[in-house]
Amino acid sequence: MQGPLSLLLALLLLSALLAGCTMPPEEEEPPSSVSSESSHSSVAFHNPLEEPVFAGKLETGRPTPPPEDILTQLQELKAMNDDAVGWIVVPGADCSQGVVQTGDNEYYHRRGLDGNYSWLGSIFLDYEVLGGSGTRRDISRNFVVYGHNVDDDRENGKMFAKLINYDDPEYAARYPYVWYYTEEDAMLFYVFAALRTESSNWYIFPNQTDEEFMNVIEEAHQRSEIWTEDIDVTPDDKIITLATCTDQFNKNWTQRWVVMARLARAGEDQEMEITYTRNPNPKKPAND
Repeated sequence: MQGPLSLLLALLLLSALLAGCTMPPEEEEPPSSVSSESSHSSVAFHNPLEEPVFAGKLETGRPTPPPEDILTQLQELKAMNDDAVGWIVVPGADCSQGVVQTGDNEYYHRRGLDGNYSWLGSIFLDYEVLGGSGTRRDISRNFVVYGHNVDDDRENGKMFAKLINYDDPEYAARYPYVWYYTEEDAMLFYVFAALRTESSNWYIFPNQTDEEFMNVIEEAHQRSEIWTEDIDVTPDDKIITLATCTDQFNKNWTQRWVVMARLARAGEDQEMEITYTRNPNPKKPAND
């Protein structure tokens, strides 16, 4: 009887990996051979989730050096791993981590920042994204970032798990910002959409024409669980797309949870108050 059972478990593991997701909720811990500490990385980094208060400080629209602590950690990470490109801070996901990029979207699926096996994987850029280590002038207009959702846990989930809380307008209003740092620039983004989608690729093309880009924005608005009139998006803008998995509704990890945010424009208050409301009728994923 052990042969068929072993085969079934192997098939379940393979299907989870192919879906680009974490393990099912009932398997909350990494394999016993990997400690929870080593599954993050062999190097410890400080997590500066408390950002300075920027209320009233206006965005210049020009490249601006990152804070000293971020810069130091990023330089240490780059010295350890040539694939390191930047650092991301998402207070709404309780996430402050280094970001890597390589020639495909599979390599860091189960590898940590040091390149060794990690059950949690790493936060990584889509392989087609441009300017990951440059400035706001260099980045793709759709700056796509991937991370695992560990257990769909709104309270204690790791990596990008807490992004699912952005289906709540009040939560989004508390955490409307995403920061992406390189050695040359500190880029601020304002959240404008949070949505569920089937595991298709309509939202993950980094380098698009104006028409393609605005089609993605329109589709995101239709699917978003939240609305805001405070953050509009035009063909002249750039966005960051945070993508992870979810099994909140479809229990086989074949849906994705996506949060999109627009790059701050020159003259905008760096800590503006943003109001969100609930979309009463968001477009549902095709596989709901």
